[in-house]
Amino acid sequence: MLINPRFLLDTESALVEEITNGRVGKVDLAFEGLELILQQNGKPKRILDGSIRGRAQPGRMLAILGPSGAGKSSLIHALVGRIKYSSKLKLLGRRYLNGQELSGDSMIPAAFIEQDVAFFPYMTVRETLVFRAELKLGSSLPKKARDQLVQDVLDQLGLSEVAGTIVGDTNVRGISGGERKRLSIAVEMVSSPGAAIFLDEPTSGLDSTAAANLVQTLGDLADSGKTVIAVIHQPNQHVFAKFDDVLLVSEGKQMYFGPRNEVRAYMESSGCRTEPETGTAEHILDCISRMPITGDETQQEANERIEMLAAKARDAELSLGKKRSGKVRK
Repeated sequence: MLINPRFLLDTESALVEEITNGRVGKVDLAFEGLELILQQNGKPKRILDGSIRGRAQPGRMLAILGPSGAGKSSLIHALVGRIKYSSKLKLLGRRYLNGQELSGDSMIPAAFIEQDVAFFPYMTVRETLVFRAELKLGSSLPKKARDQLVQDVLDQLGLSEVAGTIVGDTNVRGISGGERKRLSIAVEMVSSPGAAIFLDEPTSGLDSTAAANLVQTLGDLADSGKTVIAVIHQPNQHVFAKFDDVLLVSEGKQMYFGPRNEVRAYMESSGCRTEPETGTAEHILDCISRMPITGDETQQEANERIEMLAAKARDAELSLGKKRSGKVRK
């Protein structure tokens, strides 16, 4: 069944408003059957195959991992509601916000951080946040409250010490790469002060230390009750270990959803084993790649491994915390 993107239930609208205004401080996002179809040259191309399901809960961090071209960025855009229905793009499946089913393309009130964010290089960190707060909240929030919001976000993201430093760019010396990534999160938190944070490859371009520090900051936000969902590209073991839950995608198919500390045993019980010294993040990405992972594995065996993992993920039991169904178009 196709989600109706034009019909928004009154109860859904009220829930979204309550979260946006901070009256509901938690975001529990569940999803199932997500299928994304692109009409390309008159032919349908499935970006997500309909097997995608999972749940992101308050106080936990969910990592979306997979090989290049797996559909990770498409998935996170679909989850937050940034994929709009059109004659060329169809989104099927269901999303549930705090147990309430959402209509197809309704936006979740959340901070969404893209891979690349542009800043004015000669503005300081504080000026950047103040400008954003005035732009997005000026008519609805007094200046004193906006200034306090900016300071709170600076403190939360560990940016207070560089608040007076210019942002800079490739030609102008400013804050570090890791601080710039944290500023991109801060900007969205100022303009979208909800209880969920979505990030598309936030650690890309950072060295291992900066990446670990950034994910630790996200972990602190999760510990405060926020729901954090991030696409992570080839994480090192230190970064990977900071996440609570993992959703693995390969070729638009779900390979695993569940606790991060159980995924290695899951893969080994599925026949995908490796040497003990191999990091879990590296191991699971090998397992969900169609390339042979050992010298003895043939291409046919690699193909069979992918199909077996996809079938196992489809059959796995999963609680989504659903309350009710919304109206859909058949």
